[in-house]
Amino acid sequence: MLFHDKEIFFDYFQVIFYPHGENPKDNNSEYYLYNLEPTINQWRELSHKDRTRNYKNERARLEDWGYKENKRLYHLQFCKLSDDNPPSLAREDEPTRPMNLEDDEFLGNKVSAIYDRLNSVLILQRNRESITRAGLEWYLTQFAKGNDIVKLRPILLPNIDEKIEDMRSIKKIDIKFADLNKMQATEEPTGLEKHLLSFKELEALNGQLVLSVGKARKSTLAIIKAKNLLRDIFKSKKHITSAKVKFEDDLSKLDLVDLIEQRLIDSEIYTYNPRDGIDHNDMVDIMIRKYEERRETIDIFLPKLEDD
Repeated sequence: MLFHDKEIFFDYFQVIFYPHGENPKDNNSEYYLYNLEPTINQWRELSHKDRTRNYKNERARLEDWGYKENKRLYHLQFCKLSDDNPPSLAREDEPTRPMNLEDDEFLGNKVSAIYDRLNSVLILQRNRESITRAGLEWYLTQFAKGNDIVKLRPILLPNIDEKIEDMRSIKKIDIKFADLNKMQATEEPTGLEKHLLSFKELEALNGQLVLSVGKARKSTLAIIKAKNLLRDIFKSKKHITSAKVKFEDDLSKLDLVDLIEQRLIDSEIYTYNPRDGIDHNDMVDIMIRKYEERRETIDIFLPKLEDD
């Protein structure tokens, strides 16, 4: 049996809502914490069909839920249903054959989440094939009272400069850049700018630069030079779309940050049988463990909003 290793990312959000009449795109609009418990209780009373909503050319629904009494956390599983371009089935010694779906059959792609009512925090597993953040916001809004608009507000990390200073070892730097055709050389370009300008000479508009020590757990990138590179990123923010850094701090805790978005994220290397897929219960256990590691400190930098 061949197992696969996959790095899975988890995003941290605070669940909020904009009352009827407020525009989420207006920075001056008022918003409040959203209590997801009544919606979860509503879902419990509905069949799979009745809690399914059309989303663009597909469908979305809550697939499963539960509550960890000892952790005071809900665990949720959402699913995107699609009947567009189903794959074919094949055997090694036989030709492929189409997967013919019945009228009431769909292909389902699932994604896991946990929800903390006390802090209105939702942690969402990333899965590009399933419901995205925007899709989940839309789905939650379908069950909101009145014309309230539900949003998932990313939890941001404060004092990112201090975070860089506290990095004891740096395992990986993943930089994505764009719009190099608009980049102009400065009088004293940084090392990163020199690389980007050389990519521009290749007429590359977008790209990605990944520096890593691989799976060597005790290794680190050259710490001083790596930190200088991280500081260079801020000087070239106009052309950097993402800059994820995996590092260990003074407490030897492995962490992950995005220097551009400064959003709180986590990741885990997950080993699984590809024929079985990613197990929801495993995702829940990982997210709970990750959240509990942060739970005592996360409240320090949570946005302080008025509860509904």
